[in-house]
Amino acid sequence: MAGFRVGDRWPPGAYLLKLVASGAERYVPLTVTDPSSHDPLVVMDAVTTWQAYNDWGGRNLYWGPFMESGTRSRVVSFDRPYARGDGASDFLHGELPLISLLEQAGLDATYWTDIDLHQHPELLLRHRALLSLGHDEYWSTAMRHGATVARDHGVNLAFLGANAVFRHIRLQASPLGPDREEVNYKPASARADPAWRTNRREVTTDWREPPLHQPESSLLGELYECNPTRADGVVVQPGSWLLAGTGLGTGSRLPNLVGPEYDRAMPSFPTPRGVELVLHSPLRCRFHSSFSDVTYYTTASGAGVVDTRHRHLELDLPDRRGLRRRAQQRHNLCRRAPHHHEPAARVRRGPSGPSAPLPAQPQPLRHAAERSVSTTRARHGDRPAQLAGHDPLHPAAPPPACRSHVVQAPIGRVRRLALAI
Repeated sequence: MAGFRVGDRWPPGAYLLKLVASGAERYVPLTVTDPSSHDPLVVMDAVTTWQAYNDWGGRNLYWGPFMESGTRSRVVSFDRPYARGDGASDFLHGELPLISLLEQAGLDATYWTDIDLHQHPELLLRHRALLSLGHDEYWSTAMRHGATVARDHGVNLAFLGANAVFRHIRLQASPLGPDREEVNYKPASARADPAWRTNRREVTTDWREPPLHQPESSLLGELYECNPTRADGVVVQPGSWLLAGTGLGTGSRLPNLVGPEYDRAMPSFPTPRGVELVLHSPLRCRFHSSFSDVTYYTTASGAGVVDTRHRHLELDLPDRRGLRRRAQQRHNLCRRAPHHHEPAARVRRGPSGPSAPLPAQPQPLRHAAERSVSTTRARHGDRPAQLAGHDPLHPAAPPPACRSHVVQAPIGRVRRLALAI
């Protein structure tokens, strides 16, 4: 295979490499990071969640041969290719839409993965906002603690996919290096986790389950409830900054915004003070009636935390009002997140939970999805972000003004990086 080096001339960004051989092609996602960056916005690829669903070799954290849960793995390795998406996993439809929006907006952003957050959570304090792009389910203790400390020191957090911070994991070394194996036993097997006997704070179950008892709502403002579903988004707070410029009013509907997974605000679980509902959308999931919520709250540090569940936008948005409004929502969030800082005196203190009707107890929670990716680091100075320009790239010297280079993505201007094997 032809080799190449990721050097200082590679700007930080999300890349998709294409391996080409006679009669075969394969993608490899690559995240180039800059540990020295002070850019306002951090864009984070959720590679631990992608790895949890990677069944290359016949097993992942959900199933083994013949899709049987009883033969699933408790440990999965990053030392494997990715089975889904011809090796791209969820990059093209799960992350590229938002990355494209960020680049087109010209925002100053740096890129990393959740492995970087795990290894160096203190670096988050250099930035103004952390943006979690999509399905971001699997979090280690260091990841969650780092995000919480950053929030309490004024760093804004934005979670754009449902089911975030749901599973607790440990990372351990593989023969190829540190933090390349991901451990998760899940609630049904939690007592089989060696940590149950040695350090119960590191048992790899769901965050809300014993012995952890730390629901994700204490960070997000709401928590995962159910899948699959599909429903319209319904506006309940049209004055929110998230909806600025959309023309939406109370009761306005955004067709098919919710699903397949969703989060909901539940006062029966611990939540920060003053959580506000922006959207409160009725739905049915597994024969139960419920709601999907988009929430926002501010802390005494002035940091804001938004948690939303949007269906991923198509990459070339048709000129339809509903899709334009969704695009405006994301544009508002991406532009506001790095700069929002509400002084403590202005923090809006609402009731202990949303005013909309909520169940006294949550419904039984279930889960399903599919993901995977891998990561590499390189150093590079901060640069303005843009998506425009540049024809196919040479691996050794990508254009310095371009942060995201994508192979054969279904957008008008494509970043191609092909390696012959």
